[in-house]
Amino acid sequence: MFAGATSQRNALRLETGGAFDVFFVDLTEQNRNNGIQTVEFTGRLASGATVTPIFVTDGTWGYQTFAFSNQFRTLAALEWDQLEPECFLNYDNLVVAPTPIATQPIHWGHVKSLYAR
Repeated sequence: MFAGATSQRNALRLETGGAFDVFFVDLTEQNRNNGIQTVEFTGRLASGATVTPIFVTDGTWGYQTFAFSNQFRTLAALEWDQLEPECFLNYDNLVVAPTPIATQPIHWGHVKSLYAR
């Protein structure tokens, strides 16, 4: 994935408006001559808080996998900018999943045994 333009904000959201988790992204320089590239992602949590990692490529052409921390769970949006000179990146294999719905533990209360006398 490449936005094809500088000064462009990219955003990822679920169409349903629900929360999602982000795990990994593969990044590479767009061509062999771009050198080290930096990209800053902003995770907008469902709570309203933000988390922001900065990923830096090694400057060698070819995809590298970057892992998002556990702070990138229950996001409402994931955003990143393609600004000069950091616009020379390709993105692939962005691994996301809907945030699992937390289930309430079942409280059984007092269970009486059928065999109690």
